[in-house]
Amino acid sequence: MNKTTPKLPGTGMRILSFVPVVNCFVMIYLGISYAEKLTLILGGAYLLISLIFPDVSPLIWLVVVIHYIIFYRQIKRKMMEVRKVPSENATVKQIKNTLPEKQSFSDITISGEVENKQTIPEKGSSVPIPFTVSLTYHNPHEEFFEDIKKYADKKGAETIFVPFMSYWPSYRSMSGPQRKWYFYWRSEIRKKNYLDTDLSYIFIYIYELLNGVGYQTPGEGYTLLLEIWEAYREAFPKLNNYLYDWSFDFAYLNGIEPSFANYESSFHKASFVTDTIIEQHRQDVPIKLSFELVDALCDYSIKGSKFYQSGYHEVMKEAIPRIVSLADAFLRKKSQQGLLETFGPEQAITKERYLYRSALCPQANQTISVTVKEYSSAPQLRNYVNQLVRFGENTLREIYGTKGRLRGIEIDEETGNLIASFLKKEYGLIEIEANKETKPAKLELDFENIDDLRKQSDAVRSILQVEDVASEELVVPTKKMLLTEVEEVNAIYKALSENERAFLKKLYESDYEAELAPVDTQTISAINRLADRYLQNDLISIEGERIIIEDDFRDEIDFLFKNPPEIEVVIENQADFDKTLLPEKLQEFVTEILPEQRQSLIAVLTLKEPEIELERIAEEAMTMPELLIDDINALAINLLGDIIIETQLEVVAEYAVILKKSLRGE
Repeated sequence: MNKTTPKLPGTGMRILSFVPVVNCFVMIYLGISYAEKLTLILGGAYLLISLIFPDVSPLIWLVVVIHYIIFYRQIKRKMMEVRKVPSENATVKQIKNTLPEKQSFSDITISGEVENKQTIPEKGSSVPIPFTVSLTYHNPHEEFFEDIKKYADKKGAETIFVPFMSYWPSYRSMSGPQRKWYFYWRSEIRKKNYLDTDLSYIFIYIYELLNGVGYQTPGEGYTLLLEIWEAYREAFPKLNNYLYDWSFDFAYLNGIEPSFANYESSFHKASFVTDTIIEQHRQDVPIKLSFELVDALCDYSIKGSKFYQSGYHEVMKEAIPRIVSLADAFLRKKSQQGLLETFGPEQAITKERYLYRSALCPQANQTISVTVKEYSSAPQLRNYVNQLVRFGENTLREIYGTKGRLRGIEIDEETGNLIASFLKKEYGLIEIEANKETKPAKLELDFENIDDLRKQSDAVRSILQVEDVASEELVVPTKKMLLTEVEEVNAIYKALSENERAFLKKLYESDYEAELAPVDTQTISAINRLADRYLQNDLISIEGERIIIEDDFRDEIDFLFKNPPEIEVVIENQADFDKTLLPEKLQEFVTEILPEQRQSLIAVLTLKEPEIELERIAEEAMTMPELLIDDINALAINLLGDIIIETQLEVVAEYAVILKKSLRGE
């Protein structure tokens, strides 16, 4: 029978244990919670002595602090012992290693006469001893699959919510009260009552659906996946990273036509799913890509821009897809080829795709061969869409009179004039309407011209209509773009090297602009790589022969240098990778991963039981351990073509040897 692994007291308990008198109550609580009678009795005794003899309270306080430290270490030791107890069901490999290998001998013939010596007496016959070895393969995933079938129809009575966060959650990683809440919550979900809950509960429910539990037909299962996604995607945006692929895999394996509308309103990234969706629009004339798909094709983060975040998101969501359609129509008029044909990949490629990556289901991490044109990772296409979007946003900023312009935009004059003219006609009227009270004007109407303009406008709208745009009147925001990225810019500054900080300061002191020197390129790339992580956009742009700090972040840079943050001293012996000892691809990989991801990778690489350390890292980064691992693997797939951390929390062998050799400070 499995026992629940004891858990360490939380941070709150550790803080309260140092508060006089209150720490006595802490010991009583811990004695009850961990069924430690001695701790319970002593906690009560400490409290009584403190109340009866106030003079000895300081001494009692010190005794309780020492007692808490001893108690904490005992619980930690128990956790380690539980982990070290071997399973009753030893693995085949373990048993094989304990059995002696069968010896084999070669026949040897020695020349010469037979020596007349005393013969060796014959060995007496021995009675065979019956010997049976029972081999059982213990697989936690198999246990989970068995439990899924066991609990498939279990219903839960109403109960209180109990928080639950677990690394690859399962039924056995839940306590009794957590299981009661899960089955009650699942019963309500099956009635379409989506109660608030924790992400780990949602993952278990999703795993059930991927394993065929909770529905009669694959079509019904696919609908349930989309419904749980829709219900919790706002509360847990990370669900987009998983269900975007998992639900598509489910549809693919079960021969279901995917509901592309669901995917096009979701978070996007360069992937097989994104490429498949874009392919569905290839025959559109002009092309009609949703806002989310355009965002997926753009290196510039539209949603991360200050203009978008300052109340202009509805304008951007409507205008940006129309700009792309307009550019596509213009290209077709000039060369008979649209956006995808002109800048996209010429041929489709066949490659392996991992199914249900990181999920708990039998098909997880199996591979299939898929053939698709890789639109979402085509450099020319991404660059062109990037320029269209940034130029369009600059035009909208001009129309609405907001400060700041995006830098480093390169677009041909004809296309630029066409986009600017279209946006000013369509959205400039809104600005005029918003300001008509402050700028009254006498209008003389020519009704024949108005009728012609109306017809032309209707024609343009019908051509450039993308999806179903909201019929509500656009609200013109009045608030300014605020100084909102101070923390992010500070984080970038702290992560820079001394030389990179000096470069940024020199650029700031030169009124945000300077001449471009050949040696600056590498420094700019390093700064922008960090900016992409924290701001989802570049901090420094290059315009011709000049380097310029982006307008949107100049206020933050000014604040930074007027209020410089404290820079932590780097510990020389702290474990890190020596990039000079790594091959090129691994150099790029360890450069790209975030600090918390690097710590997690080192923990998995060096610790026999990294779970506790991963929990600590995840807590500091305000995320979950499994999400940290998945993000590391997602980056590894993009840069190395394969995952780097396996589900049993081990670094893939071919990378482990190289990475361990490159570790410094170990």
